[in-house]
Amino acid sequence: RLMPLYYARGHTDLKLNEEAEQAIVAAIYEAMALRLQDAVSDRFISPHSAERKEAIVVNVLTAKNVRELARWAKDGKVSFRENRLGGCMKPGPCEYGGIESVARCGGGDGKESCADVLFDREREAQVRARLNHVSGQMEQIPGEHPRYAALSAERRAMENYLNVVAENR
Repeated sequence: RLMPLYYARGHTDLKLNEEAEQAIVAAIYEAMALRLQDAVSDRFISPHSAERKEAIVVNVLTAKNVRELARWAKDGKVSFRENRLGGCMKPGPCEYGGIESVARCGGGDGKESCADVLFDREREAQVRARLNHVSGQMEQIPGEHPRYAALSAERRAMENYLNVVAENR
């Protein structure tokens, strides 16, 4: 009976000193800044066009260094969240998730790919492996099952990714 009281009173909360907390937050933004610099390279492509990629990364192109990018990320001016297909450059939260499913990011729901997604060419092998896994799962599930529909959308998104990567070699 005492355990719920123990947990409810916050005795398990990890307490960091303020200096350590600031160092962790700074490292998170610095890592994002490095990923933003990668996003500008030819490694990342927009499923829409080269012009769309340029429009997405325009703020990153004007940054002078990693420190400035980290500051902009902290201020919410730029963002980069990794996902299975590459990354999302949308500032602020994404209403579609992008972590647990890339169906919306890659256009697996029958619509165009998200305007803020960038596909990472170096993830092709991982996407192919995941596509095979999803296809195997779909063989085990009846077609009318809701999980089958979700996996089907995920599969279409990954196929769209592979098509865009193949077109941009």
